[in-house]
Amino acid sequence: MKTSHKIHNMIKQLFSLLLVCAAWITFSGCATSHRLTAQDSGTFEAVRLKILKVYVAKDGDALYRAYSVLWKDQEVVVNDTFADTDHHAGDTINVLVIKNPNPEKKETHKLLQFHLLPYDDVR
Repeated sequence: MKTSHKIHNMIKQLFSLLLVCAAWITFSGCATSHRLTAQDSGTFEAVRLKILKVYVAKDGDALYRAYSVLWKDQEVVVNDTFADTDHHAGDTINVLVIKNPNPEKKETHKLLQFHLLPYDDVR
């Protein structure tokens, strides 16, 4: 692989992680006017999940890709933010699972998010 291609991939991976972090901050309530307490903090974990189905949509030169995976006996969808992976059903992907308080302070439920991690090894 050419050095410039490696650098380009590293920049995309870094940007993807920054997007995930920004989403986590936003939905954890830190970006709202609400005062957070220790019990309001969110949690996250990186997990490896098996792909059940691949979703792809095209519109001209625009592309969307997401993966259906099984998480805790529930089928959920993990978006590929840049649509630059090419996984198939049966493959295993790394997913960041984020659980945050509702920024609107609604006590009915917390928010759950699933993000494709741009690297191959979850430890």
